[in-house]
Amino acid sequence: MAGSARGFGRRALTGGVLTLLVSACNAPEPVSLLPDSGPPPSMRLAVSGAATLGLGSTAVVTVTVVREGDFTGLVTLSADGLPAGVTGTFAPPTAPNAASATSTLTLQAALTATPGSFIATARARATVVHDATADLLITVNP
Repeated sequence: MAGSARGFGRRALTGGVLTLLVSACNAPEPVSLLPDSGPPPSMRLAVSGAATLGLGSTAVVTVTVVREGDFTGLVTLSADGLPAGVTGTFAPPTAPNAASATSTLTLQAALTATPGSFIATARARATVVHDATADLLITVNP
């Protein structure tokens, strides 16, 4: 096979891992140079349910981060798209490095909050995987 590059150049990119396949000594099947490393690192996010608040009151929901693959990075939690006059605080604001971790999201409605039903987004953010999101239904009663 001297001087021949035949068999080189087949590539597969999945989950951020490049696997290069080469034909060894004109073998009928390609040979992988990298072992199968399992599923790519990722995470999922789940919210325990909807939140209903009156003006000037609070509601609590549980947010669960589930890590998948070999992901072990820091996860920061936030809430996006909260209704006007509603604030959210996570405790803890980061998910511990565990296969599954929970955090409590406390929502506080000001006396001037806008009444109605809204869909906000709970978000888990990390540097090495895509953000994970879950919808959060918030109802503010007058």
